[in-house]
Amino acid sequence: HLMPTIGKASIVYAPQQKIVGFGAIVDLVHCFARRFALQEDLGHDIASALVKYLHARGAAVLLDMSSTCITARVPTAH
Repeated sequence: HLMPTIGKASIVYAPQQKIVGFGAIVDLVHCFARRFALQEDLGHDIASALVKYLHARGAAVLLDMSSTCITARVPTAH
């Protein structure tokens, strides 16, 4: 699907050495959200980046999204 998705992300991570602000996490989400990717992979990619680049002990990402390919459908009259 090449239609955009709209939603929100809830993110938590367990820092080990580095702590970043909300702005950096928002930038990270926007960076991954702009790429062509499956919705199912987006949360995993964000969590993996937090662990890899911040050396976090763990990360969890909850995405509440809807794809415009579903919401743009026009109901058919029966």
